[in-house]
Amino acid sequence: YELGYDPLATSVKNNVDLDAKIYVENHKIIHSEIASKLLVYNLMGQLITSAVNTREVNAPSESGVYIVKAIDVDGAEYTQKVLVK
Repeated sequence: YELGYDPLATSVKNNVDLDAKIYVENHKIIHSEIASKLLVYNLMGQLITSAVNTREVNAPSESGVYIVKAIDVDGAEYTQKVLVK
């Protein structure tokens, strides 16, 4: 066997925007930049809510941890867990 190394191979798809921030404030989930899509999932992977061409989306009414995926106009994705109280 011969092992190879591919620096472009990764299990994370286009998750490149390290300056992006996602946070919860006043029962809104807010992204630091305008995203072409904001998607909010529960921990079971079910889509809870989404919005297009915006910086914010209403937070789910139930408290808990959610996964937020922001997709920019170039298709780059940024994913982060948030806590909704």
